Amino acid sequence: MKFLFRSSDALCLPQALRVKWEGHSVKLSIDRPEFNRMGDGLIDKSVNLEKDVNWADVIIYDVQDGPLYAEADKIRSQKPVLGATKLARMLEHDRKFGLDFARRSGLRVPEMREFSGALAFARAREFLRSKGPKEDWVLKVNGKAPNGVGTYVSQDGRNGALRVLEHWETLYKLDKIAPDFLISAKVEGVEISTEGWFNGREFYCFNHTIERTKFFPRDLGEKVGCTGNVVWASSLGGERLVRSCLQPAAEQLVGKFVGPFDVNCIIERETNEPTFLEYSPRFGYDAIFALMELFSNTDFGEFLYKIAKGESWEGLLEGYAGDVRITIPPFPAKGAKDDDPESVGVPIFGLDAGKYNRHCHFIEVMINEKDELVTSGPHGVVLSVTGYAGDVRSAQEEAYRIAKAIRVPNMRYRDDLTEAIGEVYDDLEATGWLSDVAQEMRSVPKMFQRMGRPSAGRGSLPRLRGSR
Repeated sequence: MKFLFRSSDALCLPQALRVKWEGHSVKLSIDRPEFNRMGDGLIDKSVNLEKDVNWADVIIYDVQDGPLYAEADKIRSQKPVLGATKLARMLEHDRKFGLDFARRSGLRVPEMREFSGALAFARAREFLRSKGPKEDWVLKVNGKAPNGVGTYVSQDGRNGALRVLEHWETLYKLDKIAPDFLISAKVEGVEISTEGWFNGREFYCFNHTIERTKFFPRDLGEKVGCTGNVVWASSLGGERLVRSCLQPAAEQLVGKFVGPFDVNCIIERETNEPTFLEYSPRFGYDAIFALMELFSNTDFGEFLYKIAKGESWEGLLEGYAGDVRITIPPFPAKGAKDDDPESVGVPIFGLDAGKYNRHCHFIEVMINEKDELVTSGPHGVVLSVTGYAGDVRSAQEEAYRIAKAIRVPNMRYRDDLTEAIGEVYDDLEATGWLSDVAQEMRSVPKMFQRMGRPSAGRGSLPRLRGSR
């Protein structure tokens, strides 16, 4: 089969390389020129989009940024397309729209208000001052925002949120950006992502992800998207989450979306019920790399093709997959120069440039004129390493074992993910939501205590059919 991967920033390079390794014909098309070096020497690049669309059997979009969603919707009239639709863009980038979509799907949503326009900050302050002084709130960007403005979770009650809001107002004024943000009630509990792959009519390949998003160990520092995660098939625990959080969305997606669809929820401490946080109707980074690890006996390219074509899929997912992201400076700084020597041309040791390694997922990587693996820039997100095992902690430890053989000058990665993610999994298991036994847990006071029992699926690796 012939695949055209289309991206704004080439983050889908690992998926393209995996499909190429499986024996399919693959080309990569990159929209933004500052990312053009990514994958040089590793994969064929598209130089004529229209010609390559005609060449391909299926086109894969990894994001719906900028004009790409409109481009994808247009191409759908010609060829099977996975990812990037108008609905997906609205669900991810318009948080109020996403909340309304979640409500229609029967999900619990936290109290939330949107603030935009000239009076946004004045009205936001009025809203917060009407609440109790000890109540914590979450501030979330809902549009374009200045550098330094991102999701903030208050830990100092109402006054803490007001102080951060004042800081935001200064930054918005300095950058002359019209404010658009949301304030939502803080929900205490354990967070979990549940994903299914929608073929236009129904879901397949249900899986769950626990990830850490802070740059430093012990969840310190800024959020950087992902520093590591563990992914497992819902058949190993979590079918109730699929039925409650994901399946109800299917009716609203029919004919409007094809691709991976993730709902991020938090199992609320007081009620032990899932509360909606956000949708990610696209590849989740770096969770997609861990998910590919679970396709141990299944052709990932064939899976993508079937989903894009609207066909059924009866593949296998096995075990747990852990992931750790390896970076170099200037990451996580934004706005890096295209030719920044700090992130371009840095040698990569411990990997064979001529041999595909299914556990090492190249992102800002290329082959230089000496046939050596080096970094391509521009931001310093070098690669992601995944490992496979029969339980959460062992999967993460296997990723670390593989990562230790890789050397890049100034490389960094979090070294605490085994316990950081393992503890979240234990808490999640204690809620009962990983069990398929329907039971009421609302009055269980010890739900977040360590249960002192082995996690589901530890030990042997059963072969599991892909859920339908």
